[in-house]
Amino acid sequence: MSTQVVDDTRNIRFAEENRRLINVNPDTPENKIGEAMIQMAIKFGGPSDDFECIVSSKDIRKSKDFIEKLCKKLKDHNQKFIDNDIIGNGVKIPYAFIFYSSLLTSDAWSMTILSRLLNYISIITKVNMDSRPKLVDSETGESYPISIYDDLKDSLEIMKTAFLSIRPYQQEWYSDVFLPAFEGLGPKPKIKTTENGTIVERESIVGLTTKDLADKMSKQRKTTSTTHICENYLRPLINQGVINSVRSVINRKENLYYSVNSETNDDDSSLSTSTALPLTEDCRLIVSKPFEEKKVLEHC
Repeated sequence: MSTQVVDDTRNIRFAEENRRLINVNPDTPENKIGEAMIQMAIKFGGPSDDFECIVSSKDIRKSKDFIEKLCKKLKDHNQKFIDNDIIGNGVKIPYAFIFYSSLLTSDAWSMTILSRLLNYISIITKVNMDSRPKLVDSETGESYPISIYDDLKDSLEIMKTAFLSIRPYQQEWYSDVFLPAFEGLGPKPKIKTTENGTIVERESIVGLTTKDLADKMSKQRKTTSTTHICENYLRPLINQGVINSVRSVINRKENLYYSVNSETNDDDSSLSTSTALPLTEDCRLIVSKPFEEKKVLEHC
């Protein structure tokens, strides 16, 4: 598992890395970046006593001790399975089969989503293994902590953005800026007419220019440039198949940007709906097939 703030979608092997590794995209709003810059200025621009008021050496040592003990606990648990070639994560997840009915079998990306979710549940269960029931093999000493619904809840919170290959701020921009601006264009492409109303040119699709998006952001009191929009929002979303673009017919110096969902007449405005784990707004899993909780517990 890895986490980073740097946007590496320019990397030609980004899609492969996102599939093979479990990446967590941290949210980096302006206030968080601003606070980090203040702390950097205090840390590198003055005596250590100034920074001690923000992050104490005692807290740093306490965090390091906690991580060291946690890593040791995880290694000790995994050590018992080292000679077992077919072992999975060393955790019992009694409700694992429920996820199968909630993901599309027509999309290979569903396998990545499922494995990623199960990995999150496993590591969260292991972190809390001291307060979890467990299955123990009396002969080998192997123990399987049993995942409970609290572990699933925490995992689903992470999965809100972890299964996406874009940053949380890009997802927010797509939902709050791009989609409202796109929906405001109407169903018909723009046309260019003469003074007497004769149509000279017609756009091939309904789409937005970077100027349209900059104007939309300025109305929301978010000052930005068209270059910033291209580099930080449009390019990553195009690379991940959320937005498409075509050259404008009326002004060939510009591109028109439109939602991929509009090509399939999909009314769902969520990002990459065919690849997303089905979650409600309050982060509950949508199960397409009913199940009996009693059987889940018996399965354990």
